Amino acid sequence: MKYNRIQCLFFFACILFVVSCKKNIVASPGSMVINGLLVGDSAFYAYTTDGGITWSIPKRIPGWPNTPGINPNSGLNVAGVAFSSGMNGVVVGDSGYYSYTTDGGKTWSLVGDPIANFVALNQTPTSLAFSSSSMGVIGALDGYTSYTIDGGKTWSDATQIISWNTLGAAINAVAFSSSTNGVLMGDEGAYSNTMDGGKTWTTAQTIEGWSDRATLIGTVLSVAFSTAMNGVAVGGGYDLSNNKSVGLYSYTTDGGQTWSPAQMISGWNYTKCYAVAFATPANAVVVGGSGYYSYSSDSGKTWSVGNQIAGWTSRSSSTFIKSVAFSSASTCVAVGDSGLYSYSLDAGKTWAPAQQIPGWNANLNIASVAFTTSYKPL
Repeated sequence: MKYNRIQCLFFFACILFVVSCKKNIVASPGSMVINGLLVGDSAFYAYTTDGGITWSIPKRIPGWPNTPGINPNSGLNVAGVAFSSGMNGVVVGDSGYYSYTTDGGKTWSLVGDPIANFVALNQTPTSLAFSSSSMGVIGALDGYTSYTIDGGKTWSDATQIISWNTLGAAINAVAFSSSTNGVLMGDEGAYSNTMDGGKTWTTAQTIEGWSDRATLIGTVLSVAFSTAMNGVAVGGGYDLSNNKSVGLYSYTTDGGQTWSPAQMISGWNYTKCYAVAFATPANAVVVGGSGYYSYSSDSGKTWSVGNQIAGWTSRSSSTFIKSVAFSSASTCVAVGDSGLYSYSLDAGKTWAPAQQIPGWNANLNIASVAFTTSYKPL
C-alpha cells in the first residue's frame, strides 16, 4: 500500500512538471497555424500558414480576366484583399472583378461578371474593408462605392458620393471602427463617414494641412482604427517649395468624425507613407517608399523617426512597400514592389531584410496582404 502511494505521488509530480513546462514555452515563428494571403498584379496570389514568415508558390486566381491584347499570363490587377471572418476572404480588382475564398486563399470561387457599373463607368476599385462577417465596402476612383451584405459573395451596383466628384478626389482607403461606423479617405485629405456599415455616406470634408495646392498637394493612402474612437490616416504629399515627397499623417479620437491637422513624420526623406496597421490599441506601424517605416506606441499620435528596411533600396532603384498587416501582436509583414516582403517579430521596431516570394515574377508587384488573425477594433 505504501508503495502504491509513492507511485501516485511520483505520477502527479510528473504531471505538474509537464504542465509547468508547457506554460513557459514561447511559440517560435512558424510553430502555430496563422493563415494569411497576399495578392498582386495579374491576380497572382500566395498564402501562408505561419503568420507570414514563409509563403506558398504563387498562383493566379482561376478565371481572372486577362488584359486585352496581352499574353495569357498577364491579367487585370488585384487592388486589395480582406478577410470578413475566419478563413473567409475577398479580393477585388480592375473593372470591379472579384473572387472569394472560404479556406484562407487555397481555393477560389469562379470569377463571374464584374460588379455592376464599374466597367461602364470606367472605375477602378482601390480599397476594400469589412465591418462584420457579412458587411463590407469597396472604394474606387471618383468617389464610387459598392457594398456587400453577404460577406462578399454579391455586391451592390457602384454608386457615386456626389461630393467626391465635386472635389475631384479619388477614394484610396476605407476602414471601420465598429460594425456600423467607418470612413472613406483619399486625395487632398478628403473623407466621408458612414454609420450604417457603408450603405450611405456623409458629404465629403477635407482634413486641414493635407493640400493647399500652393505649397503642398497630398493624399491619404491608408487608414486604420485601434479602437472605436482612435484611428490614424497616413499618406504623402509633394512639397512644392522643396521639390520633394513627404510622409504625412493625421489621427482621430472621435471615431473619424474629425481629424488632427496633417503632420510630417520625421526622417521620411523624399518618400510617402503607403500603409498603416495596428497590432494592439496602442501599437502601430507605418510603411512606405524605399522601405521606410516608423512605429507608434500611442495609437498613432506620435511616431519614431523614419528608418529603412534592408533590401528595399539598391544603388540603381528603390522599391515601395504597398501594404502591411499584423498576424499577431508582435509579428507583422510588409509587402510591395517586385514581389518583395519583410517581416518583423517585435511589432515593427526591427525587420528582417527584404526577400522575394519564391517563384514570384519580379516584374509584378504585390498590392495587399491580410491575415485571418489581424487586429480589429470591432
